[in-house]
Amino acid sequence: MIVKIKKYKWLIIIFAIVLIVIGAIYYFDNSMNYLPKGEYLYSVEAPDKKFKVNAYFIDGGPISGDAIRVELVNTVNDNTKNIYWKYPISTVDIKWIDNETVVINDIKLNIYTDIYKYKR
Repeated sequence: MIVKIKKYKWLIIIFAIVLIVIGAIYYFDNSMNYLPKGEYLYSVEAPDKKFKVNAYFIDGGPISGDAIRVELVNTVNDNTKNIYWKYPISTVDIKWIDNETVVINDIKLNIYTDIYKYKR
């Protein structure tokens, strides 16, 4: 009976490790927090000047394609969050519709609720 418990204990430990590794891969692959910084292109302020979006170009080099990252900046407290990530692409067009809505390369985003990531 003791041998069976030890056998199951190792199976449970291996299963837990596999779950942790799979969870970490999923999190880092789907998170917008760990994107490359990129080369700054330009900024566009919202009509009320409370927010702005900064566009960045990520050079993929000879093997990977280029990408665009856009971050939202709260100009009152300088908090930032990534709201747009597109691959492969090398140009970006940004227009504010109103104080809460921005259009990035024909993708309309509410700055409070939406993000765009090409994998989703």
